[in-house]
Amino acid sequence: MKPEEEHAKKTFLTYLADRIGLYSATIKEGKEPPDYFLTINDQEYALEITTIMLNVTLGSKNIPEFGYVSFIDEIEKEIEAEAKKRGILDGTYLICSFGPFKKLSKSKIKDNAIEYIKKHQNIEKGHWQTIYKEGDRKIEILKVGTASKLVDGGSISPDFSLRWRENIPKEACIRLEVCLKDKYENEKLRKVRLPIILVLYNEYFHSSTFYEIYRQCRINPVYAEYFHAIFIAEKDGSGYFIHNKEKYWQD
Repeated sequence: MKPEEEHAKKTFLTYLADRIGLYSATIKEGKEPPDYFLTINDQEYALEITTIMLNVTLGSKNIPEFGYVSFIDEIEKEIEAEAKKRGILDGTYLICSFGPFKKLSKSKIKDNAIEYIKKHQNIEKGHWQTIYKEGDRKIEILKVGTASKLVDGGSISPDFSLRWRENIPKEACIRLEVCLKDKYENEKLRKVRLPIILVLYNEYFHSSTFYEIYRQCRINPVYAEYFHAIFIAEKDGSGYFIHNKEKYWQD
């Protein structure tokens, strides 16, 4: 199981125990699907865990703004991992993105960032350097400290307007709908004859800005009937139900 999905499982079980007092829940490996079998008060459930995938389009196509911020986050993780692998990450590096962009080259961004990090070994503080540019939009990097890590300086967009902020929940609901549809149509999962609890890891890294964003979504009645409960697990360890047939499973 992926680390983020292991995190989602832990978040869900912690929620059951700490928030609603279901300390007696037991869990065992499933048959994929489901990922696990969960037993609470002698009732067995099928526990399926997955990640809500964002709509990220790469290459020469436009990147939706909701997916764009996640794409930048993913590049930053890859840069940090590569720098650690090469043994050149000896300081704190801040990356700021002024986008979104019509085109993005992940390899070019990574290569330029790695080159900057390599050149700034043993240098206490560096200067801003552009590692990607498209018109007046750019991605910049700066060495700012000694702790060996890469820090997200934010995705600052000229298009960040009320219109854009209003579209974020809309696209989030679209991604949720796609995820639910995918699980609903999974033939193997449909053979499971137990109430299905779906735990979804929220990968959107601006969750602090749009907290509990999925509460705004209308769940298709077909999926609401099919799934016994749908739980959202956040990166910070918090979580919440967006659908639940168990009236006692609420804090």
